[in-house]
Amino acid sequence: MVRLGVFGYHNEEKNEFDARNYLHYAGVDATLGQEKWEINLQYLYREDSNAFFVKPDSVDTTTDGGLAEIVILPRGDQSRWVFTGLYNQIDSNGTQYDTKRATASVSHLPARNLRFVIEYTYDIERDRSEGVLGVVAAF
Repeated sequence: MVRLGVFGYHNEEKNEFDARNYLHYAGVDATLGQEKWEINLQYLYREDSNAFFVKPDSVDTTTDGGLAEIVILPRGDQSRWVFTGLYNQIDSNGTQYDTKRATASVSHLPARNLRFVIEYTYDIERDRSEGVLGVVAAF
């Protein structure tokens, strides 16, 4: 399976003090996969004329980012185990939004409505790790 897509958005925002922000973004999306694996790629570029609604001066903000993900299903749609790797990155001239993160996840589905998850994320920019251990249930 191969899937390619593009997306975009343009809008004008105004707050209660009449400060305006003109924003637009555009990106591409791609998926390549087979029964037992899938690779997803996405890229986004965004521009804001006044993202923080500073009045009367505007502050141009540009941001671009993307992700790469691989999902492995050892037994295809019959898999009870799912393995996922994800890398995402954001670069902006507003550096508080910059990030580079890598995540690995393992899920086990013992029943149709029950999933156990363990996930590890490493924040490359901040040299920090975090983990998640969870249960997802639906009744």
